[in-house]
Order: sequence, then C-alpha cells, then structure tokens
Amino acid sequence: MEGKAFLTSDQLGEARQCFKQIVELLPHHSEAQQLLDKTDKALALRKEQRLKALLEAGERYLEEGAITKAEEQLAAMRELDPAHSFLDSFEQALAAKKQKLVQQAEEERRVAAAAALRQEREETLRKLIKKVDRIAVDELAQLLQFQDSLEVKRWIIDLPDAVPLKIDKDDVIISQELRLDSSKTEQAIDELLQSFEEFERKGKGKR
Repeated sequence: MEGKAFLTSDQLGEARQCFKQIVELLPHHSEAQQLLDKTDKALALRKEQRLKALLEAGERYLEEGAITKAEEQLAAMRELDPAHSFLDSFEQALAAKKQKLVQQAEEERRVAAAAALRQEREETLRKLIKKVDRIAVDELAQLLQFQDSLEVKRWIIDLPDAVPLKIDKDDVIISQELRLDSSKTEQAIDELLQSFEEFERKGKGKR
C-alpha cells in the first residue's frame, strides 16, 4: 500500500490522500480507515505543535517589542487555524503591546520636547540677564513660550523675594546684580526654570 510508504517516510499529506482514496472506493476497508484515522491524528498533532511554536515565537517577539514579527506569527497562525482558541488572547496581547509602545513613544517625545524647551528657556534667560534690565510681561511671556501673559504676571508676583524678577506695572524688572556673579546667575536660572515647570504642571501659562 503506497500510503504506508508515505506514512513511514513522514509524508503525512500524501499518506492521507492515499488512504482517503481507498476509503472512498472501499468504505469497509478497515485497515485503510484505521490508517486514515492515524494519519489525521498525526496531522492534527503536527498542526498543534506548529501553532504552539508560532505562538511561542510570537510571545517572544512581543516581549522584545518586535511588533512586525509578532504580526507575522499571528498571520501564520490564522492561516493554519483561523478559529484556534488562543488566537483571540494573542491578538489582545498584541494590541495591548502596540498601544503600550505608542504611549512610550509619546512619552519619549514629550520628555524630549520638555528638555528642548527647558534648554531654550535657559538660553533665553541667560541672554536677558546679560542684556536687559526691564522687559514687558507680554514680551517675556512670548520669549519663554507662554500663552497667557496675565497668568505669567500673576506667577511672577507670587515668586519668592529671593528670585530676581519683580513686577513694575506691565514690566518685569530683572535684578542686575546677577551680571556681577555668574554663580548667582546660574542658580537663579535653575530656580526660575523649576518654577516655570511647576507652574506649567498646574496647567497655567502653557502654549
């Protein structure tokens, strides 16, 4: 029986085809039916092992954040068995991982933007301290990239006395003693930047 040779050489697809043909021609051929059943079980086991291997690879890729490769494993699993029980859970895990990576990327962009803004404000403050005694609140708000100048004015009024910014009507007065002491300048800039960030966290003055 040719099917037996295929079965012995682990060519399960070919073996099944042979046994099926015999059973269709001779429905009462018990040996062919038994061999067909045996082959079907072997094929089912092989498929399950393949699905398990794909799932394990997919989970590993998910852990590594390799989304494209994880999606390839999912596609291969769907092709083998679109209705398998673990497809839904893997799809959910994949969607959750993608969402997490999107959130991480957004957070990284936010942190990078905040760092760039801090650096820009630091440079602006350093230039102002070196060159300016007095500046309009509106202009300072624009230079430091705040939107609401009234909130900025209110914020400056509430600054501790030790911070070298004061309000005179609609102008900000910058203490020029800072020009004479670079260490005080850097300390003042750091304090101001920290105050800016706390101010923004409260949702005020933001762009």
